[in-house]
Amino acid sequence: METIVVVQRDPSVRERYAGWLRAAGYEVMTCGGPTEPDFFCPVLKHCGCMESENTDAMVYDPCLVSQEDHPASERIIYRLREFYPEKPIVVIDCGGIAPQLSRLAEEDPGIVFLSDPSPASLVEHLRTALRAVEAAAS
Repeated sequence: METIVVVQRDPSVRERYAGWLRAAGYEVMTCGGPTEPDFFCPVLKHCGCMESENTDAMVYDPCLVSQEDHPASERIIYRLREFYPEKPIVVIDCGGIAPQLSRLAEEDPGIVFLSDPSPASLVEHLRTALRAVEAAAS
């Protein structure tokens, strides 16, 4: 059984996504992501991420922090793909995807964007991302 980590600051949204994935047969871990005031994330400190190390893929909300106030999301995703290139990331498009993140996704089949998630679309995008990473590794 594949294990997925859902990173989302809103506990109700985080649990909704986790519930959808559990219903589809995935084991799910959750993370609230970096928070104010220091927006700490071990990945930004060039350390690994326990949740990513112990999972097969990630569902990530890039609007965890304001892109204007603290553009951490694109750096986190870049570092995660650097540390764990075999683990795909489904990025929830909340309408404010930074251009650098869009360019990174164009070059990396392990990053898949999803707008307006539903149970079916989240599972399908996750499966697409997992297959893309498997194909790239072959």
